[in-house]
This record gives sequence, C-alpha cells and structure tokens, in this order.
Amino acid sequence: MKFNSCKTSCLYVFLSLLCLCACTPDDNEKEWGVATVYMPQAAILNGGLSNEYPVPLNNNPSTQNYELDSVSNMLKITLGVYRSGLQALRAYSVSVKADIDAANTLLPAMGRAVLLPTDSYTLPEKISVPDGKRQALFSLNVDLKQIVKSYPGYANKKLVLVVKISDPTLYDLNPRLSQTVIVIDGSSFLPAPKIVEGGDFQAGSEKYWTRVNYSGSLDASVAAIKDGALVFNYGSGSPTGEVYFYNTVELEKDKKYKFSATISSAGGNNINNARFYLILSHLLPTTVSYATDGVYSSEVHTFFSMWDAWNGMKNPINGFLPQDSGWTGGAIDKQSGIFTSKFSGKGYVIIGVAAWGSPVGIITIDNVKIEEL
Repeated sequence: MKFNSCKTSCLYVFLSLLCLCACTPDDNEKEWGVATVYMPQAAILNGGLSNEYPVPLNNNPSTQNYELDSVSNMLKITLGVYRSGLQALRAYSVSVKADIDAANTLLPAMGRAVLLPTDSYTLPEKISVPDGKRQALFSLNVDLKQIVKSYPGYANKKLVLVVKISDPTLYDLNPRLSQTVIVIDGSSFLPAPKIVEGGDFQAGSEKYWTRVNYSGSLDASVAAIKDGALVFNYGSGSPTGEVYFYNTVELEKDKKYKFSATISSAGGNNINNARFYLILSHLLPTTVSYATDGVYSSEVHTFFSMWDAWNGMKNPINGFLPQDSGWTGGAIDKQSGIFTSKFSGKGYVIIGVAAWGSPVGIITIDNVKIEEL
C-alpha cells in the first residue's frame, strides 16, 4: 500500500510538471479574474461585514483617512472607487450619491447616532477613472462650522452617512461593497457643547437665564446679571425677599457629569436668617420656595449646594462651588463636583438667595459649567 501510494503521488507530481512545461509564455499574460467596481472603504474595517468606515479610522491610528482644513474648518473624508481583476485597464466612471434612507435605517442600532445633516456636506456626482488606471479617490467634504452653528449638540454624537456608487459605464458593480457607511466621531472634530448656555454671564447671556422674584420686591439693584457675573447685592442693608435665576439644561439619566462655578462675596456678616442656594433639579416649581421646601430631599433634586443660618458663609470668600459651599446634598461629590443625573431630558440650574432681614452683603457667581464625562 505504501508503494502504490508513493507511485500515485509521483504520478501527480510528474503530470503537474508536464503541464507547466507545456505552458507557453503567453498564458501568463492572459486576462483572468472577474473585473468588478467597488468602494475599498466599505471593506476596510471588517472586510465588508458591516461596510462601516470610522472617521478617524480607530482600528489603525497610523492611517489618517481625512484632511482637516484649519482655516475653513472643512473636514475632507477620503473615499474612492476601485476596479478588481487583471484585465486591461480601460476608462470607466460611476455615479456617486448619499443614500439617506439607508442611513436612517441604521441609526437606531448604532447608539448616539444621528444623520449627517444634508446642509453640512458636499459630494461629487460622478467619478471618472482614465485609461491605464485602476482607481480614483474623491472626498466627502463636511462643513464643521455649519454643524457647530446649527447643530451644537452633535459633538458627542456619531454622524452617519451612507455613500454609494452606481451605474458603472464599464464592468460590473460589486453590490456587497458598493456602499460605505461613514461614521464620524463628533467628539474628535467638534467642540464640546455648552450644557449651560450663558454660564459666563457675558453680554447676551441674559436670554438664557430667567429671573424670578419669589417673594418681596427686589429690583435689579439687588439681583441681576451685570459686569460679566450673576450678582446678588444686598448691600449693608437687610432687605427681605427671595429671588432666583434659572437656566434650562438637557441631561441623561444615570450619566456622570461635572459641575463647577466660581463664587465670591463681600460685606455683610455670616448669613443669619438667610440662605444662598444652588440646585440642579428636573423640577421648576413656581409656587414653592427653593429656600424652604424640598431642598433637603435627595429624592427630589439631583443635588444642592448652599449656605444658610446653620453654617453661615464667612465673608469675604473667593472660591468654587460646590467645593467651598457650606454643605451639599444629593448625587454630587463635594470635592470633585462630579454627579450622576437623576433625570433625562429637561432640567434646571437654579441659583438664588432668600433673606429675612439679614445683612447678606454681596454674592457673585460666575463660570457656571456642567461638563459631560
């Protein structure tokens, strides 16, 4: 059996050599393979299983698949068309377009994904490859300035667009690789959105803050946005009343954020029969005093930070919130300012002072920020 097996193997080798010897030089030059047209970027991530094309290309940091014009703030994403096979390289062209319906179908399963806005990009309508060339490159041009201006919340999103080629003038189209799912990481190219708009209290910030006189007749001389800060100026007198400002924010439940603000004070004595408070809540009561009702309940508000008659603010102070507050409560770490939101959707940052005949002095708040972690 061993001999017969060896003879058979030798025969196969002999026949193979004979076939090779019988080949003519021209056989090596014959056209072979199937000539198809496709987008290489559709296969770059996982061989075409998902057609996803991340920007930046995270699976290979050394390969930059975009150009960023720092002057125009234009992001140019590299795309291309390629022809396979060993046939003679003849000229061909393909049509290019965005497939909005295909992109919208993919969004729900991608997480934090939004459609790349149609008013923020341009694509060529056709790509031509000349004789003697196998491929041609083109780009999806994304106007980052337009996105920042019109879609400020997209910095923490995945911006998705499906680009497809069709109608080749020559050769067949590879249907599996004829479209590329472009997934742009917004955080890599867009500035982090301001969760608290107008938190610097500069000119124009008034439109983001609503002033509420809950009690008393406290005019703008007592509480107002002026000189680039939020100022509660009770002076050396002892006016009675509660006034607060609130600003609308959008958060996600169970997500971690960091709160920060600066605070300074002057004049007055320790707070007595008064309260300064800063609250983050999903509730905006108009008939309930923040100073007296519900402030202590961690079940009601996400967090609070304050001084009151039991732990008065020693003037002057030049510090930070919540680190330098008299006390804090709710889902916030006093030293870091990191908190976990207890609500999704609309919420409110509320800053106020309530005084009942107390020489509060002047309290100044600035640089109010909430940052997503």
